[in-house]
Amino acid sequence: MTGKYRARSTMLHRQRIYRRRRIAMAGVCAACMVADLITTAHSPWWLNGGDASIPDAVSAEIAAARAGTESASKSASKAKKSSAVPLTPLQKAVQNVGSLDGSAQISAVGFQLSADQQSQLEQQLNAIAAYGYQASFTLVDVSTGAALSSYGGTARYSASAAKGPYVLSLAATDAIDINAVYQSSDTVAADTHNLIEQTITVSDNDAYAALHDSYGGTPLGTWASGLGVTADVIDTKYYDISSNDLARLWLKGQSYLFSTNASDDGTADARQWLASEYSDTLNSAIHMALGNQYAVNTKAGWIDEGDYVAQNDAGIVHSGSGDYVLAVMTDAYGEYDLLADLIVTLDQIHSASMHA
Repeated sequence: MTGKYRARSTMLHRQRIYRRRRIAMAGVCAACMVADLITTAHSPWWLNGGDASIPDAVSAEIAAARAGTESASKSASKAKKSSAVPLTPLQKAVQNVGSLDGSAQISAVGFQLSADQQSQLEQQLNAIAAYGYQASFTLVDVSTGAALSSYGGTARYSASAAKGPYVLSLAATDAIDINAVYQSSDTVAADTHNLIEQTITVSDNDAYAALHDSYGGTPLGTWASGLGVTADVIDTKYYDISSNDLARLWLKGQSYLFSTNASDDGTADARQWLASEYSDTLNSAIHMALGNQYAVNTKAGWIDEGDYVAQNDAGIVHSGSGDYVLAVMTDAYGEYDLLADLIVTLDQIHSASMHA
């Protein structure tokens, strides 16, 4: 082959090689484009560049949905807060009693006890201890729930202080028909009227036993439920109970006797009569200390027989600075002056710091 034809053959050969390479490269590019289209078509948007690859309309819908979710969440949170039911004064008072340090000489919740008040109170408690006696008390403002105690969790023998809450529970749980009893509408109601009067005003043990034998301890147990009372008030007529528990029972008693929420149940006159039975009861240290200043509704308990020694009192004080419940439990039998001094000091603290 001549040089001229050899060169032309070589050039044609190279062109064929280049042409095959271009065809192969075109095929690869085409395959890549198809694969990319398939991947894009079947992949979720968050694998294809996030929100930026979504059409504007879709992005707008997603943004609106997100905003709506956040708004709904905030609205639900506000609704939850606004739908929370505030505590009633009774619930708040009972809650604060539960927050007291039952083993402390002095514990206060819901108000600030001043240094002078604490010193004065310690002097009263130390004076009682100096005579060899032990004492507990719990004071609670009915409106504010402010609470004050000394060894409020210590259980002591109730003696006849148990009679006060028991009779209230009979009326409040409808174990007795309080209207019928108040009016002495029949023989049974008249007998019950008399038994209540004797049980509360002069602390007649036989009258109390007759009531308890007829109705048992269930009414008081039912009435005490939900108050946090730990004493066993069901199985016996008399029992060990702390001043905190006794105050809880009287807080509910105050609500039953005097709450305006109960004025439409047809028992207003009957409840007024029942409250009056507690207004000047036998051996009430609270009445001795404060009865000349305020109306009180109390029931005392006292005993000095063998292992049973007690001088207790508990109930409601309608003071010039508002109603409060006070339970005082001691073994200072017959020491009314010691108890009266303590009660006056507690009243002064209430008037200065605990009322609304």
